[in-house]
Amino acid sequence: MADNSSNIAEALRKSAPELYRRIDGEWFKGEAKTRGARRAYYRGMFSGEKAPPITDKMREALRIDSEADAKLNEFNLNYIPIIIDKEAARLSVDSFDLGTDQANQWLQERLDASKFDILESMQYRGSLLDGDSYLIVDPKRVVLKAVKAYDGYDGVSVIFDENGNVQWACNIWCEGSGEAVSANDSDDEDFSQSQIVYIIIYYENKIETWEGSLNGSELKPSNYFGESSYDWPLPELPVFPFVNKRNIHSFFGEGEALPAIPSQNMLNRILHDLAMAAEIAGFPVPYVVGVEVDTSDGVTPATIMNFYMKDAEGNAITEFTEEQARVLSAIR
Repeated sequence: MADNSSNIAEALRKSAPELYRRIDGEWFKGEAKTRGARRAYYRGMFSGEKAPPITDKMREALRIDSEADAKLNEFNLNYIPIIIDKEAARLSVDSFDLGTDQANQWLQERLDASKFDILESMQYRGSLLDGDSYLIVDPKRVVLKAVKAYDGYDGVSVIFDENGNVQWACNIWCEGSGEAVSANDSDDEDFSQSQIVYIIIYYENKIETWEGSLNGSELKPSNYFGESSYDWPLPELPVFPFVNKRNIHSFFGEGEALPAIPSQNMLNRILHDLAMAAEIAGFPVPYVVGVEVDTSDGVTPATIMNFYMKDAEGNAITEFTEEQARVLSAIR
């Protein structure tokens, strides 16, 4: 998987060096990486791409192709979308308040131009799953758009002040970003160095655009939106977090999938155990005593019970002492 946390830390260092020093930029890099990996895991559980926690031997015994797409895995019961979709259908935004009439008027105009009623459902689903999602301003069109929280590849990463307000934010993305690029191609070193990463930074009274390379740490100013820097006239940053279950411990939210994932893993494990028990109990199981059976040669695990002895080096014993022979005979 990709890791653009170094790009995010470098964006912070270049745009706000004093803030980078105060919060310890290396610590912020580690936090971004940890949160990103966690969100990527939540999304994999939501989409069904994260396979149930079973071993390769269990997959082989159940005749499940370990290379197949987990979405098509008939032994993967996925309840996470039910939880997220049901709660998202019940939510709606009553109003926004940025604290001043000027800011509220500006925001209302942007909401109308951005067709926020369409963006709403995406915001809810994102925050319910990840704990956080964001509305940000597109500098080129000056409209709001819904953006996910950073997941290791792309998305929004923020720094809150002591009052829980966004004091620095960046949106990082790659052209053509998507599941295939994020999951498969990002481990290719040559590809990673050639794919351009774009970053929009929101800090104080400015919006800046930078570019670098996937998994890299070197950035330079970008003219992606026509200019590399824009003045921002309002005191509030145009980054609006939608936070689910914010509590006293953190300004970041908690996703609804978090408490459901262990239960879902347990249910899937029980399902696998029942299926394996049915497979084994439904047919006679031959056993072989005294000879090691190579199960890698087309023999399905658990279809043969294999009893044999090993020497100190781990090799199968083929010539037995009288005591060893009696032990093996007792198995019968």
